[in-house]
Amino acid sequence: MQVEGQRDAADGALKQVTAEKADLAKTLANLQAALRNAESDFRAAQRTIDGFERNRREDRDEIRSLQKRIEGLVGEIGALKAKASGGQQKVRARGAKASGSRFR
Repeated sequence: MQVEGQRDAADGALKQVTAEKADLAKTLANLQAALRNAESDFRAAQRTIDGFERNRREDRDEIRSLQKRIEGLVGEIGALKAKASGGQQKVRARGAKASGSRFR
């Protein structure tokens, strides 16, 4: 009887260990899947961040380019204004002379 009791206890312990092992194996598989998903999410987030950084660099370069272009255009506008105001004075002077000579 005592041997049967020990065998039953050993069988019960073995069943419990087997159930715990199966539970641990299932938990391990779930954790591994969760880790793969987390790694995938991390890579996707990193790609998104890399894209944002690339876009930011490109935007910064484009802004610098546009600032230089604006500065150039402002300079050209200033030169054209100066030329136009100087040209108008010359035209007026020539125009006055020409009109004066026509009436003579």
